[in-house]
Amino acid sequence: MELFVFPILAALVLLQIPISIFVRFDAKRRKLKNPDTYEFGVLVPLCGLVVTVVYLYNRRRRSGKALG
Repeated sequence: MELFVFPILAALVLLQIPISIFVRFDAKRRKLKNPDTYEFGVLVPLCGLVVTVVYLYNRRRRSGKALG
């Protein structure tokens, strides 16, 4: 079982990097406050899911407002 732990954790970290980049640029485009906070929150493995949920909530809440 230990043989699978490192590859799974590595895959999760490698997935978080592009997700955090997307979150940062999307948060900037939608003019959310502190887009860097969302990016760094996604990069922190244990807090990433919580910050992603908060980001998605704020993103949906502002989705009715005009972009740009």
